[in-house]
Amino acid sequence: MLRNKNISDKTNQSYYSKNFKEYRNEGIKNGILPHRYYTADFWEETIPLILKFLKTQGLKPSHKIADLGCGSFRSGLSLIPYLEEKNYYGVDINEFLLEDGYEYEIKKNNLDNKFPLNNIKITHDYNMEDFNVKFDYIWSFSLWTHLNLNECDKCLFEVSKVIKKSGVYLTTCFLVDEKNYKTINYVKSDVVIPTGCDRDPFHHTLNQFINLGKKYNFDVENLGIGECCPRKHHIVKFTKL
Repeated sequence: MLRNKNISDKTNQSYYSKNFKEYRNEGIKNGILPHRYYTADFWEETIPLILKFLKTQGLKPSHKIADLGCGSFRSGLSLIPYLEEKNYYGVDINEFLLEDGYEYEIKKNNLDNKFPLNNIKITHDYNMEDFNVKFDYIWSFSLWTHLNLNECDKCLFEVSKVIKKSGVYLTTCFLVDEKNYKTINYVKSDVVIPTGCDRDPFHHTLNQFINLGKKYNFDVENLGIGECCPRKHHIVKFTKL
């Protein structure tokens, strides 16, 4: 079992709080480990692209980075070998994904010495203060795509507590123009994904994020659709002022 637990009683994000334990007894499905099958596509394709992107944003081996909404450590497989020992931290709501990711991704790739269990936290409220670390970078891959605006606000508030001055929070999201905010938006990639302002997956507007940034003293920049995002997510950059 994982340490550093901080599991709150309630969350309105059912995707992240879903109990996946039942799938452990089903074995491998379609040749894919359950934690991969039920969380994300494009594992192998995106792993090197995530590191490539974050390096373009200035990430160095000496930097400390929190992977907020890390799931089963897809980003970690890219970042841990690059970073100095113990500089990667994983945070997620789902204990199953963390435990199985650590067993089948981290240990099997001999990364557990660089990424100890103490660098993992289970939380429903994005809180990372228990690490007692000021982060250079915080990264969320396909977290805000599943959060409504109120949850994005809560998330950025917690990020603001643990990020260094001039530190960077990079998060993927679906962005739409103001005029399209209250309509269903169809994002076309290998599949068509309908997004909405009141449905999961959620879309938001850049102005909404700019206003959140002002609230918590961040500069905000839209970096466009990320090369590491096969589902056509935008990447928004929050820089702590």
